[in-house]
Amino acid sequence: MAFNISERTIALPISTDVSESQYLFVKIDANGAIQPCPKDNYALGILCNAPSPGVTIGYSSQIQASVVVDGCTRLTVDAAYDAGTFLCPATTSDFTGCGASVANASSSNQYIRAYTLQPSKAAGDIVNVKLIDPCPGTGGAQGASGYSGTPGAVGTSGYSGVGTSGYSGIGTSGYSGIEGQSGYSGVP
Repeated sequence: MAFNISERTIALPISTDVSESQYLFVKIDANGAIQPCPKDNYALGILCNAPSPGVTIGYSSQIQASVVVDGCTRLTVDAAYDAGTFLCPATTSDFTGCGASVANASSSNQYIRAYTLQPSKAAGDIVNVKLIDPCPGTGGAQGASGYSGTPGAVGTSGYSGVGTSGYSGIGTSGYSGIEGQSGYSGVP
């Protein structure tokens, strides 16, 4: 499956061994280093290399993690999913930072960070995903807050914006989440 969407990556230091965390969600710790992203946390992106302690990249004297923060990349998932499933970070017995549906992760839509571009068959599969902007914030209700508000159920409101409100604004409102107006990118 070919994609023509480039990825944006950033290099950040590691403070622990993350060589087993390739293609998992990661976040930044209090010291600015990369670590696996557990459930109910905002993921910075997906680790696309497997940095080992003692190996440096480029001119830096620090070990660098290469993190995809935008675009298409690959992600390890916790179960079989259809293409088009929204994923957030999860913690399982095998992985911290794997992609899981909101229901499987027992999480909230606000942590959704990726969208599957192909189906997976089982836990541990690595699938192509499109990273989507995180939706932090808890203010406001459906149709009144859009991007900054708490997202609703995928498909009728909230993060995907398919329906009556939400982030992408496909439906009756858009980026600003104002019912009945097109908003930033919305279609009335």
